[in-house]
Amino acid sequence: ILNRLGRVNAAQGKIEDAFKSYEQALELMTDIENSALEAETVFNVANLYSQQGEFDKALDRHKRALAITRTLRDRAAEALSLNDIGELYRLMGNKERAFANHEAALGIRTELKDPKGIATSRNNLGVLHFQEKNFSEAMSNLEKALAAARESQDQEQIRKAHEFLSACYEAQEDFRQALDHKKHFIDI
Repeated sequence: ILNRLGRVNAAQGKIEDAFKSYEQALELMTDIENSALEAETVFNVANLYSQQGEFDKALDRHKRALAITRTLRDRAAEALSLNDIGELYRLMGNKERAFANHEAALGIRTELKDPKGIATSRNNLGVLHFQEKNFSEAMSNLEKALAAARESQDQEQIRKAHEFLSACYEAQEDFRQALDHKKHFIDI
C-alpha cells in the first residue's frame, strides 16, 4: 500500500510525500523480507530522483534495484532497470554505457519475446544513433521499433518512432518521407 501510495503521490507531483511513502515501505521491508517488492520500491525511488534531475542518486538506486532483480532472476524487471540505467547514462552524456545498457535490455526483451519492451529498447537505441548522426543505424532501429510497437499497440512508442524517423529523413533531406512520418506523429 505504501509503495502504491508513493506512486500516486509522485503522479500528483507530491514528491516529498512520495519519498516518505517509499521510505516507510523500505523500513517495513526489513521485517517482511520481500525482495521483489523491495526492488520495485527502490526502482520507484530511482525514478523520483530522475524526475528531479538527481542522476547520480537515481543511478545508484537503479543499480541497487537491478542487483535485487538479478538475484530473483526476474528477467523482465532486469530489462526495465537496464533500460532506465541506459536512459540515465544518455542524459549524463555517457553514450558508451547508454548503448551497452540498452543493448543488454534489448537482448533480454528479445529473449522474452516482449514486443512492447523491444519497441522501447529499439526506439532508445534509435535515438542514441540519431544523436550520433548515424542515421542508417538510427532508422534501422526505429523501423524495428515501429513494427514491434504496432504489434503491441503501444501508441507512445509508435509516436516516438515516427518522431525520430521524421527527424532522420529530414537530416538526410528526404523531405517527403520526413513529412509522411511527421503526419503520423501528429495524428497520434
